[in-house]
Amino acid sequence: MNFTDKSFIKELKQTILASRYKAAKLANRELLLLYMKVGSLLSHQAATQAWGSKVLEHLSKQLQAELPGLRGFSSTNLKRMRILFENWSSILPPIEVLSEIGPSVTDQFHRAFFSMSFTYHYEAISKTEGLKERLFYINKTAQKFWSVRTLRHHT
Repeated sequence: MNFTDKSFIKELKQTILASRYKAAKLANRELLLLYMKVGSLLSHQAATQAWGSKVLEHLSKQLQAELPGLRGFSSTNLKRMRILFENWSSILPPIEVLSEIGPSVTDQFHRAFFSMSFTYHYEAISKTEGLKERLFYINKTAQKFWSVRTLRHHT
């Protein structure tokens, strides 16, 4: 076998990139499900407890103490996870169902929803005024493969 065969190298490269893309999509989906679940827990706790302004900061520090090296769970991100949940929970199935949705049940919105990272979702939520507008930008971003910068520009 000629290891300098360009078509063979191209095939290897495509196989590697396809697998990496699939792994990234799966990881993104799991992170969004995690963030929705954390947001759900925070939202329900906040509704039943008299939380002050420093609760999320305290929770973040406790998580760091329990899970040293944990990243992505700052008080700001915890707040954003709650916002993510509160803004999408009315139109998404319960989190337990979302994690079980397969291709036959997944519609265009679910594909668009899970194709974008937490950052995209937060940008869409923070820059739009209503659900209809948010849905428009989520779908447009997924269709056009917009960067976060492009999404910011259009919203």
